[in-house]
Amino acid sequence: MNLKANTAQDIIVEVGGTEYSGAAIGTLAGRVKTKKFAPTLTVGYAGGLTTGVKFGVEAGAMF
Repeated sequence: MNLKANTAQDIIVEVGGTEYSGAAIGTLAGRVKTKKFAPTLTVGYAGGLTTGVKFGVEAGAMF
């Protein structure tokens, strides 16, 4: 996955332990490699056994 980010000119950004102004950086670009398979364990809750629209919460972890 390719990533690209623009910085605001009036902020300080730390890259590799060195601080730079947003104006000095301009645009950061990078590449991220991920595993093709990541097991996931999740637990969710959306209320009781009712009808209609429900809002729920879910928590999980990826390995």
